[in-house]
Order: sequence, then structure tokens, then C-alpha cells
Amino acid sequence: VITFIGDSITHGGGYHSDIFLFYATRFPEKAFRYYNCGISGDTALGVLSRFDRDISVYKPNIATVLLGMNDVGREHYGLDKTTPEHLAAREAAFDVYKESMNRLASRLSVTGYRMIFITPTVYDQTAQLKSENAFGADDMLRRCAEFVIELAGRYGSPVVDFHSVMSRVNHKLQKTDPSATIVGEDRTHPGEAGHL
Repeated sequence: VITFIGDSITHGGGYHSDIFLFYATRFPEKAFRYYNCGISGDTALGVLSRFDRDISVYKPNIATVLLGMNDVGREHYGLDKTTPEHLAAREAAFDVYKESMNRLASRLSVTGYRMIFITPTVYDQTAQLKSENAFGADDMLRRCAEFVIELAGRYGSPVVDFHSVMSRVNHKLQKTDPSATIVGEDRTHPGEAGHL
């Protein structure tokens, strides 16, 4: 029994459907259930507040965790947002993320779930798109990814590094087409290729 914990990237995304399809087609004799426990707009702190009523009720033995996009506080980023107040708000948001992720990992571990951590997906701050650009947000997501990798190591848990892979793909795409992106036009939500 697997719970996919996350925000809108999990809620409305497709990576968990790809995983389900893989197992259903390659191991049809295996019984498994999975639950999409992603909530649009959620954060690591928000997951903690809904853990008992929205995750543990499924009695999973495996839980994946993909959080960070909403935790960084994208409203504090942009080329015009470099005041000491903005910089302090960014660091405060990162501190809340780290503390909440630590608490979530502890909670999952105590409950006996096998944890699989997923680094945050990229915020595409480099593509030439018409949408507003919270420039710098992806730099913080990279820090979140580094923290997730370190956290997974402390628990001996596997980690799937979406951030590094998606960053490399974006970099390669944008060498020939500055408007190309593995993420959607909103710079935040991966398309089907991004989820795959």
C-alpha cells in the first residue's frame, strides 16, 4: 500500500500514474494499492497537520514524499525582490521547510513506513516565457533538494532526484530553444514529459 504525499505536482501530476502503470503491466500478479495524497497548494507543514486524517488512514507500508514548491514562498522571489526583508523571508521559509520535513520523516519512520524521498521539481526561472518569473526560487529549490538528499541519507531511505535530472534536461533544451521547458508555461507544474 503506497501513499504519494505532496502538493499540486503530486495531486494533479502523472509520475505516480507512470509508476502504477509500470507495476501493473510488469507484475500483474502482485497485489498493490496506491493513494494520491497530494493536495494543491500544500506544504510540508500542511502535510503534518493532515497526516492522521489523510495519510495514515490508508495504513500504507510505503510513502513517497515530494514537497518544496510551495514551501519556498515564491512570492519573495523576483529580480526586483532583493531587499533584506525578502532575503530574510526566504531563509525563514527554508527553516520552516527543513523543520517540517524533519518532523514528517520522524513521523513516517516511527509509524514504520518505508520512505522514498523525491527532490522538488524545478521552478523554470531560465526559460524565456511570458509568465511572471519568480527568479531565484529555483536556487532555493536546489537547496531544498540538497536537504532532502541529506535527510534521506539519515534514514537510509532511497531518494529520487527529480530536480537534478529536470535541470539538466531544461539546460539542454534551452541551448537550442530559449523558450523550451520540461515544466509548463507557469514555470511550476511539469508536463507529461516532466513527470515521466
